[in-house]
Amino acid sequence: MSLLLGQRPRRIVWAIVLCSMNSCAGQERAAMNRSPEAERVVATYLAQSSVRVGEAVDPGLFACELMGASDNMLGLADHEVLASSVTGDTAFVQAQVTAVARVRLAVDGYYEVVPTIIVDTLSWRLLATADGGWGICGYAMGTGVDFVRLAHLGTRVRWTNGSSIESLLRRADSVFRDRDDENQ
Repeated sequence: MSLLLGQRPRRIVWAIVLCSMNSCAGQERAAMNRSPEAERVVATYLAQSSVRVGEAVDPGLFACELMGASDNMLGLADHEVLASSVTGDTAFVQAQVTAVARVRLAVDGYYEVVPTIIVDTLSWRLLATADGGWGICGYAMGTGVDFVRLAHLGTRVRWTNGSSIESLLRRADSVFRDRDDENQ
């Protein structure tokens, strides 16, 4: 789901659904199949991927080598881990992300930064590691989304629609504060 610039993203509201004994059993199995540890790995990855963070993402969060760069990069402002499931040695974690920019590499070698507000739900596949933990394997499933810290783009950047690193960082701070206000 994409929103136009200036629109406030809608939050997902979860409803409690009354269920019969048969359907509740499936929900209980799904809840038992969650992996808080895999959710923590994805939450850490997303927190380190924010446009507001200057350091690189910890390579220890990955179980597989990321091959090549993603053509689908977003300037991440905020995230919320929603759910996880485990099947054997594989975990799947879903998170809602809010981005303040889409970044693409132009044919002339410049990064084009397009300011926009994007709210989407993405999923990652994680593999069990030898130490009993979890490691992310690849970019977001189905979309190939990766995140870029705008300050790390270098000098070959084309800021579109009058944007700048300062304006996008202010917007990211605003998105983050809005979520904090909603959670209080």
